[in-house]
Amino acid sequence: MKKKFAFVAIPVIFFELVLMVYLGFQIYQKKSHNILGATSVATIKKENLVFSPEGNLQYFYESKPDTTETDTALWLPQPVTYTFNSDGLNDRYNYSVEKPAGVFRIIALGDSFTFGHYVNTKDAWPEQLEDILNNGSCKTNKKFEVINLGEPGYDVQYIAHRYEKRGIKYNPDLIIWLESSTGFTRFNEFLQPLVTKYENSLTQEELAQASKSGDFWPAWTKAYDDLYRMYTKDEISAYIHSAWQDFFRKRGDVPVLVTMFSSESEEQKNLLQSWISGQPHTFFYPNLSDITALKGVYPDGHPNVEGHALIAEDLYKYLQNNTLIPCVSSTR
Repeated sequence: MKKKFAFVAIPVIFFELVLMVYLGFQIYQKKSHNILGATSVATIKKENLVFSPEGNLQYFYESKPDTTETDTALWLPQPVTYTFNSDGLNDRYNYSVEKPAGVFRIIALGDSFTFGHYVNTKDAWPEQLEDILNNGSCKTNKKFEVINLGEPGYDVQYIAHRYEKRGIKYNPDLIIWLESSTGFTRFNEFLQPLVTKYENSLTQEELAQASKSGDFWPAWTKAYDDLYRMYTKDEISAYIHSAWQDFFRKRGDVPVLVTMFSSESEEQKNLLQSWISGQPHTFFYPNLSDITALKGVYPDGHPNVEGHALIAEDLYKYLQNNTLIPCVSSTR
């Protein structure tokens, strides 16, 4: 995932900063490669979030409805904008709760990889998939809707709760859950208070040192260190498996496609398959394109616009080949 940077009349100090972050990321990738479920961490600005403790979820949060947010990062050529609809979803459109006649409706679930962190709302894979589907023609269904329920930083338990709170009412015909690989270790009810604690206690010197070593999220690193000290891998796996079972109870009989990248380890693929095995109307597609190898990611590991396009194209082909969508005709 090497990327050439072109600088014209840019101060040397800025060049060195960019180079430091880029090289640090390479170190970070090598360090995290052997950690089960290690991947990007992403959150959006806290002032744009609504925190709503509900039941046993004391740190659950969602994006504010009817707002826009501009996001920047060192590797972005220009700022990106997220547009949140009236239901607090990162989506171009407002969708009626009552599904219109002639509409095939898909709910997209996941974390920042589904949300579309660091790309404009229109470029996230659920939006691109919706456009691909609607470029086809269908005698039975005149329109496809792909509703994006992704939210940065969510774990399996939060994704399941998000579907119950926001997704069920849309009466979907299909659910697509993209597992970015964070779902193998993320345990928000344990991690969130620790992350906040470390965010408030890390000194500027510690933050600078972490940056030099390629750690973009030192508060999360320390929180995960605590997690691994307190729980075994089997205990974390059991917790996540339970969250999956809760999701399947909530989804009823709606077909679910669970997907992940081909580049993930066989251990992760087998583990995820074990969590969802035996569930009716459930499909497993662990072969999304290796977007890292295809230069479809930013330096922090999140998909760029091209990466989201690859995800959308792969899902479209899978849906067609496995007849999970009705009578789509396309020359793609």
